[in-house]
Amino acid sequence: MNEKDTGDLSEQIVILGARIYPLFRQVFKDCHPDEIAVLHILRIKGGELERKELIKNLDIDPRIISKRVRDLLGRGLVDTYRSSSSARESIDRITEKGNQEFEDIRNRIKLLLKQGFGFIGKEEQKILGNIVNRANDKIDIITSIVKQVTRL
Repeated sequence: MNEKDTGDLSEQIVILGARIYPLFRQVFKDCHPDEIAVLHILRIKGGELERKELIKNLDIDPRIISKRVRDLLGRGLVDTYRSSSSARESIDRITEKGNQEFEDIRNRIKLLLKQGFGFIGKEEQKILGNIVNRANDKIDIITSIVKQVTRL
């Protein structure tokens, strides 16, 4: 990819991100993206996880994770309790209400994809799916690059 193509693509990604975020906020007005990530990690880790492992999995500032967990706790979507092996360690657990909220979010995403991307043909959907899968497979690399760029 040459310099011009990289510049054009970067500009398109910036504009797309800027346009998508307000739409995301309209659809998920009660949830911050970090909160959705917390619920997701708790679900895939069997429903509960030590806070330090949650932080490690999300790779987000611990203070932000603590705030997001408090917000989720206040809405009854997670429970937090102290570890029996260490009083200093918190364990976060998704509640039934949290599981239901996450399912509702997934259903809204499915509806958005079904209705919002109906203009994309089957072959284009397959290509987009492959791009998303490759990006998910490389998220650690993307995260590392983002951290480098944000330090500039």
